[in-house]
Amino acid sequence: MLVFTSSPENDSRPRLDAARPHEEENEPMPTKVKEAVIDMIQRMPDDASVADIMAELYICNKVDEGLRQLDTGQVLEHEEVQKRLQQWLT
Repeated sequence: MLVFTSSPENDSRPRLDAARPHEEENEPMPTKVKEAVIDMIQRMPDDASVADIMAELYICNKVDEGLRQLDTGQVLEHEEVQKRLQQWLT
């Protein structure tokens, strides 16, 4: 399982998106990403199902996406989140 800390630079394992040059869906998966996925699968229990592997991959991908957004400054201030929630809930 890939483990992410609040300081990704301290984690020696590659992030799933670390080698992705751009977002083209038809491009082959870069080797570093393949290695990260293989590492994730190897760390899972031997009786892990395909659904377990897919769920773990999905979660890791979403964490990577969030970290990438954080790295590029795509964040909202707490006050803005509260304002948006108020609009959605009323």
